[in-house]
Amino acid sequence: MISSLVGDCDWDGDVDIFDMVNLCGAYDSEPGDSNWDPYVDLIENWRVDIFDVVLAAQNYGARWD
Repeated sequence: MISSLVGDCDWDGDVDIFDMVNLCGAYDSEPGDSNWDPYVDLIENWRVDIFDVVLAAQNYGARWD
């Protein structure tokens, strides 16, 4: 399943602690880094940074059906 809910990094239909853990695990990474994950680069600027965290946090607790 692919979610259209911004911040649902693991595509399970909600934005929860598991999504935040995935995002924070890739924090401050970019392509080529060992912890780079393109699925958590939510603003698609080739870097996982505070803007991605804020974007996910805005939907924290939301569910997608």
